[in-house]
Amino acid sequence: MRFIAILLSVLLVIVGVKLAISGNKLYDESQVYPQPEHLSYEKFARERPLVGWYEVTGGLVDFSEGAYAVAQTAEVRVPTPTPNDLARLARSVVVYLPVHNGPATEVSPPADIILFTRDPELVQAVHTLSAEPPKSAHTTESRTIRGMVHLPSELPDDVRRCLGPSISTQSIIIEENAAPSARRAIRTMGAGAAMLLVTALFWLFTWRHERISGGFPPEFIPEELLGDLADDDIEDLEHDEGV
Repeated sequence: MRFIAILLSVLLVIVGVKLAISGNKLYDESQVYPQPEHLSYEKFARERPLVGWYEVTGGLVDFSEGAYAVAQTAEVRVPTPTPNDLARLARSVVVYLPVHNGPATEVSPPADIILFTRDPELVQAVHTLSAEPPKSAHTTESRTIRGMVHLPSELPDDVRRCLGPSISTQSIIIEENAAPSARRAIRTMGAGAAMLLVTALFWLFTWRHERISGGFPPEFIPEELLGDLADDDIEDLEHDEGV
């Protein structure tokens, strides 16, 4: 019983600390970026910011690459999407779309930006293309990208493999329509602080209870030690706990 209590406490402390740190980071972002910074695609590609809230103009979203169609027809042989990859994409409510410098008559991979979006129209467009026979031609759309930057390392491995030559390890992810929120940051920090407080109160109560009772309750004594105790000793412990 005591082991389980310790394990749960450790988990609560770890999660609570992570939430507090994450909330503090979110709060800092909300203070540093009260408004999105406006950049052209070219400038964003040159600076490659790893954090922040941006509005990037001049981007060309490639649906064909996002639907893995280009990877399946690439002249240079790369690991192609498997049937499981395509089935997972067809069920997904989020998509990752390479964004190239536009306007242009031809896209020039690899893309410097990867758009991470939940926009139903964009998701449906990708699903429609993924259900059709793959084509080497690109289906693109000019789009202003507005959202929060994510590190390249946050791209799921299966998506990186399926996008293949359309992106590089340096391609920056932008989560569309994400924005800093001081309110969300405070809620996150509050949740973390609450977990830490509950853990502290639990062990404070346990410590006071054991101190008043003058010993450990039998249920907190390991079975291998409890087996070595005489019956009279156990009765004394239970009596002390009752007192």
